[in-house]
Amino acid sequence: MKSICRPSVLPIGPNTMSWKVKGVLGGNLKRQWIKDGFVVIRNVFSQDQILRYNAIVANVRKDVDDGKDANGFGDRIGQLHQKELGLLELASDKKVVNFLKWALGDDPVLMGSLQFQKGTQQEAHIDAIFFWPQPAYSMAG
Repeated sequence: MKSICRPSVLPIGPNTMSWKVKGVLGGNLKRQWIKDGFVVIRNVFSQDQILRYNAIVANVRKDVDDGKDANGFGDRIGQLHQKELGLLELASDKKVVNFLKWALGDDPVLMGSLQFQKGTQQEAHIDAIFFWPQPAYSMAG
């Protein structure tokens, strides 16, 4: 089995449980973020919401030449939230926003979206040419 090499914790964001924004989310997410540098926020969206969001994306994919591969998986679609405003609910959910406020120590700003059916299977990497946040390392995906 191939081991996963994760980047070291970077110089922005919380390194203690009492980081700048207090009381906005449970300690388990904070501990996971500090330990691993990422979190999975469970139960943010209901099954009905997920079905609605997936239907929006599927409807767009029907009409977009998105370079489907031999398995029928399409390529990435960028900035879909600008065309389909219902998708903005994903980024503006209170649990997501509260976590980002805590993790980044500031109000989050949506700067883009990228939708794809199948991941690229890339190793951990930095897309600095596309995303150059200030202060450095203050981006979440």
